[in-house]
Amino acid sequence: MAYINGERLDATEMAHRPWRDLVKHPRYAELVLIECGLRAKRVTSHMGRQYFAHYPNLECPVVHKSETPQHLAMKQALKDRINAAPGWTAQVEAAHPQRAWTADVLATNTDGRRLAFEVQLSQQTEEEFVRRSQRYVDDRIGPVWVVPKPSIGSGCSCR
Repeated sequence: MAYINGERLDATEMAHRPWRDLVKHPRYAELVLIECGLRAKRVTSHMGRQYFAHYPNLECPVVHKSETPQHLAMKQALKDRINAAPGWTAQVEAAHPQRAWTADVLATNTDGRRLAFEVQLSQQTEEEFVRRSQRYVDDRIGPVWVVPKPSIGSGCSCR
């Protein structure tokens, strides 16, 4: 996800021609990543995956995560199902204004209720679930974790 001139761009939802022509946008030099606000560029992998990356030679204080195809697909499926529910809209990679958190999918109801969906496919400690959940609770957002069923002996203390 990135912003250009205040407009939110989702690389995964852009058709080929608009994606290719993005570099011709008069304000392309102002393209920034949502997570850190630093200058970005559009990239197409050798497999055809579209994504945004830092502009070369920038030092960033944020650790950006690489997402698996399964993680990306689950976020898109959540967004699609939430948007199909009456009164709800969803936004992938929704960021707090000061970047205190970035929800995988933020669902907002017409009555103002908000839910932050987090797809967590890798192991995470219970303390980390609590820490990350508290950031949402502090902003009056209900955290919802989507996790695989832990296998016996996996070491996951998820409940």
